[in-house]
Amino acid sequence: MEKLNFGVIGLGIIGLKHLNYLKEISSANIYAVCSRVKEKIDETAKLYKCKPYYSYQELLNDKNIDAVIITTPHDSHAEICIEAFKKNKHVLCEKPLAVDVFDAEKIIDKYNECLKNNSELKFSIVFQQRTFGCWKKIKEILNDNLLGKLIRATWIITNKFRTQYYFNSANWRAKWSTEGGGVLLNQVSHELDIYQWLLGMPDKIRAFCSFGKYHEIEVEDEVTIYFTYKNDLIGHFIASTGEAPGTNRLEITGENGKLVYEHDKINLSKNKIKVFKNKISSLNFIKDSKEMFGKPEYEIIDIQFPLDNNDHKAVIENFTNAVLNKEKLYIDGRDGINSLYLSNGAVLSQLENETIDIPFKSSRYRSWLNKLKKA
Repeated sequence: MEKLNFGVIGLGIIGLKHLNYLKEISSANIYAVCSRVKEKIDETAKLYKCKPYYSYQELLNDKNIDAVIITTPHDSHAEICIEAFKKNKHVLCEKPLAVDVFDAEKIIDKYNECLKNNSELKFSIVFQQRTFGCWKKIKEILNDNLLGKLIRATWIITNKFRTQYYFNSANWRAKWSTEGGGVLLNQVSHELDIYQWLLGMPDKIRAFCSFGKYHEIEVEDEVTIYFTYKNDLIGHFIASTGEAPGTNRLEITGENGKLVYEHDKINLSKNKIKVFKNKISSLNFIKDSKEMFGKPEYEIIDIQFPLDNNDHKAVIENFTNAVLNKEKLYIDGRDGINSLYLSNGAVLSQLENETIDIPFKSSRYRSWLNKLKKA
């Protein structure tokens, strides 16, 4: 097989972005497109000289299609993923994997079942920030244990400002019945994925969520989360779509110092990783020092990293090569359930006003979600 025949399901802003990247990948062929709007389908099929389909079921029945990219509204991801696996199609799904853990479990169960008949079946999710040089470098630093025993991780990510016009731009946005969540599920799902990719999954979550605090919407637009881990690490995750100017700052503190990273999406050259490296473990200093107000001495190290933010294209190209050339996937699609445990768990914590153990029964959150959809 020289080229991988793709069907793109969903022709919104992100779907069209994927099509543009597919054009640039020599081993990928845009074979078919599908959407809910006939005019959009016809226009896009003509532009890319590919087949138009007016339902995703018709597209999946086409045996010439090897793989699909799913960029539809969140609540449809589970249904389409599962049908695609049944038709033996490789799947690249946009984030989030689903609106809740309940649907994510169904997707993963079906994929694992289909793997038994086709061990080469590929499944990935578009968490493209894992390809960014900054996050890869930070993961390398943590894997090398430069900070020693980790003590605290705090991520303030309030630079996701949105206007009311944004939420009004599509009738599926910011509704429990279609989008299934707010800032956690949409604007910062990438960061939640990076958080757990870097630090692992917490054991417990306590969160405070505000629903429609800044916007006329049903879902959360401001969140403060407190994570705890069995190894005594604590974490904080603060997100908002109502602050301007916002902040995107990650601090990770360990016994050997702290790492600070501030992300500037507009001017990438401003992005810097700094490590404040203690000359002695702070935990040892606490126990051994004979000074009342002494502190460990430290040095400041500027960490260099490549600005290789290839965005979606890197993930699509890797997915294509994984199918054609058995290249290792950047992101296993099954990892998509982890960020859902964090986002669903945070909302569940607010709704039940208590600390939530991770993992929790998916039916527990699904029950609340069904109530919210009917409200």
